[in-house]
Amino acid sequence: MIDRLARLGRSLSATQWQSPSLCDQWRACDIYGHMTYGGVTPLSKVLPVLLFKHRGNLNRGSAAESVRYANAHAQPLLMDEFERSARHPVGIGKLVKPAELHMDHIVHELDVRRPLGLASEWNADDLHAALDAAVVTKSPLIAPAKTAIGLRFVATDLDWSYGPPDAPRVEGPAEDLLLALCGRPVGLATLNGSGVSELAVRISR
Repeated sequence: MIDRLARLGRSLSATQWQSPSLCDQWRACDIYGHMTYGGVTPLSKVLPVLLFKHRGNLNRGSAAESVRYANAHAQPLLMDEFERSARHPVGIGKLVKPAELHMDHIVHELDVRRPLGLASEWNADDLHAALDAAVVTKSPLIAPAKTAIGLRFVATDLDWSYGPPDAPRVEGPAEDLLLALCGRPVGLATLNGSGVSELAVRISR
C-alpha cells in the first residue's frame, strides 16, 4: 500500500497536487502532509504543538499542522518524507494500530483520487480490511465505530456486512460505505436503505 500511495503522490501534476481533496479545506498535498507529519515528528515536538499552540484540540491542530507541513515541503521532498515516515515512523505514527493505519491510508487515498477522477487500484482484501477496521475504530481523531452503532451495513460489491440483522439497513459499494463511515458525505450518494438518512445526520454533526 505504501508503494501505491507513493506512486500516486509522485504521479500528480503540479495542478493536481494543489487540487481540493474530499477533506474540507485540504488539498491533495495536505493529505500527504497529514500522513507524513505524525510519522516524522517526534512526540516531544508534536505534543507541545497540539496541547499548547492548538489548546488540546487534536483535530484542529492536526489539520493546521498538516497544511503547514505541506506548504513547507516541495512535492518531491514531501514524498520522500512520506515514504520514510511510512516505513520507519516515529511519534504519533508509531502509536497507531496497523489495522487503523491501513484504514486511514485507504480513506486518504480516496480523498485524493475521487476529486481527480482517478480510478482505485486496490483489491477486495484491502477494502475488506479497511471496513473491518472502520467499524471498531474509536480514536481521538476519527471514530467511525460510533457512526456505525445501531445500523446494518452491507456491501453490494464485496462479501462484507456488519451490524444487527434487524437494524436499519445501509447498503452500497464498499468504497462508498467506507467513505460515509469515515465522515465523507460524498459516499452517501450511492447508498440505499432505511438507515441512510440516520447515517447522513450522524456524519453532518
